[in-house]
Amino acid sequence: MMRTAADETEVYRLIPRLKAFTVKGADVQPGDHLYQYKHQAGVRVGAMWCGRVPGGTEWDRYRVNFRQADFPWGYGSISPLVEYPVQRSGVYVEGWSPEDCDKRRNELFEELRRVELDGEDAELRPIFDPDRRTYSVQLWKAGELAATHGTTDNFRYSEEPLEAIDAFLSEQGITRAITDDEAFRVRAGLKYARGGMEWAAFTG
Repeated sequence: MMRTAADETEVYRLIPRLKAFTVKGADVQPGDHLYQYKHQAGVRVGAMWCGRVPGGTEWDRYRVNFRQADFPWGYGSISPLVEYPVQRSGVYVEGWSPEDCDKRRNELFEELRRVELDGEDAELRPIFDPDRRTYSVQLWKAGELAATHGTTDNFRYSEEPLEAIDAFLSEQGITRAITDDEAFRVRAGLKYARGGMEWAAFTG
């Protein structure tokens, strides 16, 4: 897939994503996608607890519920000393602690509510209407609402408002096209405004 300028933005780098690595069973966490065997499909790890070994009296500290794709949850056990390939969702920025990543990411996501246009006294505010289930983008100038892109367009998907955003801005006196970075932040802001599965799919 072709990379764009948006791929290098701070927002993009701080979006949680799956990373693959190997950990011992003792370090497996709920939410991990775990591969028990070389040719087995990955399973999602659910709750982990201490329980009796089936048919015995010993305690097994690594009882786990697994789920593969949309199949029902099953039960099993992992060894604390065996290494397992896992995929884990998280933020990975070189030189940053997880705490710093979380703090900065949350700040940036809050900033997605207002996307300032460089060189213009204007900003775009991504909006999702839960009653109509439609998206729109408000244009604010000098702190006041100037116009709304999508009032009558019935945008059902978060990508649709961006298809004619330049024409909308031109009608409002902003003649330059929005940059790749601005477009990415508006699109992210629309998904953030929707929340739920739309936002989870974007950041997961």
